[in-house]
Amino acid sequence: MLLVNVAHGLLALYLLTLLAVPKVQTPLVALTCLLAIIGGQWLKAPPLGRRLREGWAMAVPLVGYATLFAVQIEMGWLRWRDWDQVLICALGLGVLLSNLPARGPAVHRWLLPAAALGAVGALGLASWQYFQLGIPRPHGHLGAGVVGSGALKYGDLSAVLALFSLQLVLRGPQVWRRVLGGVGFMAGLGAVALTQARGALLGVALALAVLGLLWWLRRRAQSLAGTESGRNGREGRRPWWRQRQAVLAAVLGVVVLAGATDYMGARFADIGPQYERFQAGDNNSEVGQRLALWGIALRAARHAPFTGVGFDGFGAETQRQRDTGELARDALVLYQGPHNEYLAGLSAAGIPGLIVIVLFFWAPLVVGCRRFLRGQQTETALMLVLFTASYAAFTMTDSLLDRQISLLAYVLLASWLMSASGPAAAAADFVGMGRPKGGAGNIAPNVAAVSAGTVTTADGLSVPGGLSVAIIACNEAHRIARCLQSVAFADQVVVLDSGSTDDTVAIARGLGADVEVTPDWPGFGPQKNRALARCRYRWVLSIDADEQVSDALAAEILRVLREAPAEATVAGYWLRRSSRYCGQVIRHGLWGNDRVLRLFERQRGRFTDARVHESLVCDGETRVLEGILVHDSVDSPEDARSKARRYAFLGAEALRARGRGGALQGGVHAGWSFVRGYLLRAGFLDGRFGLTLARLNAAGTFWKYHWAALPEAKWEQLRASLSASEPNASFVPNARSSP
Repeated sequence: MLLVNVAHGLLALYLLTLLAVPKVQTPLVALTCLLAIIGGQWLKAPPLGRRLREGWAMAVPLVGYATLFAVQIEMGWLRWRDWDQVLICALGLGVLLSNLPARGPAVHRWLLPAAALGAVGALGLASWQYFQLGIPRPHGHLGAGVVGSGALKYGDLSAVLALFSLQLVLRGPQVWRRVLGGVGFMAGLGAVALTQARGALLGVALALAVLGLLWWLRRRAQSLAGTESGRNGREGRRPWWRQRQAVLAAVLGVVVLAGATDYMGARFADIGPQYERFQAGDNNSEVGQRLALWGIALRAARHAPFTGVGFDGFGAETQRQRDTGELARDALVLYQGPHNEYLAGLSAAGIPGLIVIVLFFWAPLVVGCRRFLRGQQTETALMLVLFTASYAAFTMTDSLLDRQISLLAYVLLASWLMSASGPAAAAADFVGMGRPKGGAGNIAPNVAAVSAGTVTTADGLSVPGGLSVAIIACNEAHRIARCLQSVAFADQVVVLDSGSTDDTVAIARGLGADVEVTPDWPGFGPQKNRALARCRYRWVLSIDADEQVSDALAAEILRVLREAPAEATVAGYWLRRSSRYCGQVIRHGLWGNDRVLRLFERQRGRFTDARVHESLVCDGETRVLEGILVHDSVDSPEDARSKARRYAFLGAEALRARGRGGALQGGVHAGWSFVRGYLLRAGFLDGRFGLTLARLNAAGTFWKYHWAALPEAKWEQLRASLSASEPNASFVPNARSSP
């Protein structure tokens, strides 16, 4: 839609002019925020509660930071003009809750190229000031500030543009974009070198370290799932130079920084001598100044640990410490802040201020890493990781939030990236791209009807390439029919039974499913991979026998797969799952806000080999569908306890194989499970059901660790007792089962 494209264009213009053009950032921010809020609502964003849950990592610190300022203004500690900080946080909160999507190729088409060009502009302005005007530490249009503070912020923002350019190098879809990214990366680092901002290089180093860790974790997950060795064809082959892009980027960075050793080398080499002079009582140096400022901030926090001395109270606190003798009267103090954002929050607002600042930078970083590893809106998630990681490091050696341009940049970009990388934005993107709305009327009445001719493609399949459904089951006669009827739209339904003694097999065959019975139980992961091996078609939907696909989800699946290109960029889809306990929908706790990766391209997905709590690993991008997967987990409290014991036994087997376990570990993990589910995940909002589930999860966790450490004789007794009490539960191995 036009409004979304205009908002993305303004955001790109903001990145382009961030450092190269003065006095245009504030109106651009205002227009971008306004269009983001309006555009996000136009796309029918989900309810406010859901948006807050998905964006808590930015919502909480934004509200906390604004609250601290509002309280101090009302107390008379700050001036009324400081309300601008509160308004900036309010704008960020509006962008966060708007759920304006990263529409299709917007990241690579608009934002990252604009950042690369912005980095080139930043280098041009810094070079002009350094070589033509003779300014020793270029500061662009930010002003020199006290002892080069403008240059520090210019270097920090140049580093951000360099990191965005690096993302274009690593993941750009066309050669010219990758070349532009390489130029922007070198230009951004060149601007950092000219400003001589050591904190900016620290930020780049931390961001690259996080990026390397994420890359390793994703490769490891793919290796464990067997996707790397099992792929063939065009999808499995990548040009040799794509494998070396990270090395190339590193070489470019080293070349740029090596060329700037004259500017940066002396500053790094002087750290040691400056520290020695500070130890001797001389703080008339940059390092000495910072250490002295940090000492003032720590003493201020000790003086007022819960209220702080106010955001404008650092100067008065410095004078108080001179008067009391805590600070030498002749000590040179050039700054009105501690030159460290974490200590600034601690000294200005006490422990609450420190908590807010830590959440401000580290909570979005953690959430961005999780989203990237899950394959959720990977491009915007990666931008969020690089941006927040760099800021988390910048703020260790500088106070960025006291300058409007730095605060605006962080609040706007972090809020938008948090919103655009979330599941709700993925759904808004899905709606915003003009996909036709489907309905339950597209669903055939049963599996046999699909085979009989209820098809929509030229090759006689419901979707291009076909759709298989994989289900594992054992003694599910009371609910297998509901499960199968909910997936009647598929071209093939595979039911892999592990030895049912009831009518599960007969019911499944009567409904037209391809049923096969296996004599052993290798665990959930291997059993699901067995079912996957029996699927014939391009797309696979894996569900359990106690789950049903809602009509809305069925229609959405058909719609998405029918429009998927022959070589889809999206390898899998997350499904929103609504779980029920004894018929009661659970909305909070460990069962609430649940999403599972279940719909995927057969050649690009595989389950891990875990016997319990298996997971699906997809080689490629994933997205989120809005329809609901209904999960009738347990029908009675007895069923819940039985299921908890079975899962605890399987978990104990895995721990026992690794030599772990014990009652002490079990107690610690069980306590954390209860606190996390009942308090942190708001399980108490589900009433007595929430309390019951939190206690049951904690008990299962304790059993798992306690049983894992049992002596061999007692372990065999436990195995026998569980097999005797639940003879039809193939999840509990017995003496006749295969290992």
